[in-house]
Amino acid sequence: MPYSQIELEEAHKALLSTLHKCEKIDLAKQAKSQRTLLERRISALKLALVLIEKEITTGEIMTTLETANPKCPTVPECPCPKTDCPNHGKCCSCVVKHREGGNLPFCLRERNS
Repeated sequence: MPYSQIELEEAHKALLSTLHKCEKIDLAKQAKSQRTLLERRISALKLALVLIEKEITTGEIMTTLETANPKCPTVPECPCPKTDCPNHGKCCSCVVKHREGGNLPFCLRERNS
């Protein structure tokens, strides 16, 4: 799904703002599960920003992040309930799949408390 330069720049600005807000949160004051979720959210935001920056600068859409980032983590404690998904616990693959589908991975969706 191609995005315009303006859409990419607006998304980058919004994600960067969200990242800065997340990084200001005092992890020591969070429960363990919230700390883990926040750490994963920060990692995913950074990853999304890199992808957008690459798209803005080169116009190249990445189809696999593992090729570009062999250090992409596998997360055994992935919070997604779809445990039968081939991307379960594979953050980079999951983000790519959801980006191509135009939606967010489970770990980045807002939760109604």
